[in-house]
Amino acid sequence: MAQNVDEISTVESLQYAFSTIKAATNNFSDHNKLGQGGFGGVYKGKLPNGQEIAVKRLSMDSGQGDMEFKNEVLLLAKLQHRNLVRLLGFSLEGMEKLLVYEFVQNASLDNFIFVDSVRHSELDWDRRYKIIGGIARGILYLHEDSRLRIIHRDLKASNILLDKEMSPKIADFGMARLFGQDETQGNTSQVVGTYGYMPPEYLIHGQFSVKSDVYSFGVLVLEIISGRRNNGFRSGGDSIGDLLSFAWKSWQEGRGRCGGSTNHGLSGAYVEQLLHNLKLAFGARILRRHCLCVPRKMMPPLLTYIRAESPIKCRGEADYGVGCDHAEQRIRKSGCAF
Repeated sequence: MAQNVDEISTVESLQYAFSTIKAATNNFSDHNKLGQGGFGGVYKGKLPNGQEIAVKRLSMDSGQGDMEFKNEVLLLAKLQHRNLVRLLGFSLEGMEKLLVYEFVQNASLDNFIFVDSVRHSELDWDRRYKIIGGIARGILYLHEDSRLRIIHRDLKASNILLDKEMSPKIADFGMARLFGQDETQGNTSQVVGTYGYMPPEYLIHGQFSVKSDVYSFGVLVLEIISGRRNNGFRSGGDSIGDLLSFAWKSWQEGRGRCGGSTNHGLSGAYVEQLLHNLKLAFGARILRRHCLCVPRKMMPPLLTYIRAESPIKCRGEADYGVGCDHAEQRIRKSGCAF
C-alpha cells in the first residue's frame, strides 16, 4: 500500500499543466516541430525558467488510456542513465497526453549518417565508435542494470539522439515491454516496430526477448560502420535487398571491410579494428549469419560486446554503473571467453 502511495506521489510530482506546455511550444506550432512518429509529433519548447524541453504529443488514436499512460510515465521515470533520454514529466488533460523530455541538442543519428551530408562528415571513427559503445551501454542498462528489465523493441537510427558532446541517448519507449525477473520471452499477435530492425522470430512468430534488441543493435552497428541504410541497400547500382546480406556476402569473400561499403575518407585500418572487435563480441557463428538467422540462444549477452570494446569499456565506467571487475565476472558466468 505504501508503495502505491509513493508511486502516485511520484506521478503527481511529474505532472505539468497543459497550459504551461502549450505556451512553451508556442501552441505546438510547426516552427517548433522536431519530427513526427507513429505515436504523434515531437515539439521543442522552453519553460518559463528557460529550460529547453522536447514534448511528445500523443495522437488521439494512440490507443492509450489514462491509466496505461500514467503507468508508462512511472516506468520511464524510474530509468536514469546517461545513454537514455531523460523523462522530465507529463501532462494529461482531457484527450491531450504529453510526455516531456530533456531536449537533446543534436539531431537523431539517422540525420547524421543518412540525411545531412555536412553532419555526416562530422562522424569520424572516434565518434562512431563512441556512439556504438554508448548505445550498447544504454541497452545493457535496460536489460540488466536497472531495477526493471525492459525490452525496447524499436531500436533504430532515428530513435538514437545525439547530445552536444555527440553521446548517444536512446529515445522513444512507446513500444517498450516490461519483463519480470523470471521472464525471458514474450509473445504478441500485434507485431510493432520497424522493418529491417526486427529479428525473424519476432517478425514471423511475434516472439521477442532481450535478444531482439541485440539483433536491432547489430543492424545499427552495420549502418553506423557503413553509413548506409539496411533497407533498400544498393551496391554498384544493383539492389541486393539489404545491407546485412551485402555484409555477409563481403565477409564470405574475405573482404573484412565490408567490400568497400564504408564511406570514403574513413580509415580502413579503423574499420578493420572495429570489425575485429565485433567478431570478438558476437562470435564467428553470429557473424556468419550477420546476426540475422542464428537461433537466439546462440547469441551472447550484450555485455560481451562491451567487454570486447576495449578502447572504451573502462573509460568513465563509474558513470555507467558497470564496474570493469563486475563486468568481467558477469562475462565469465555467461560462458564467453576472450
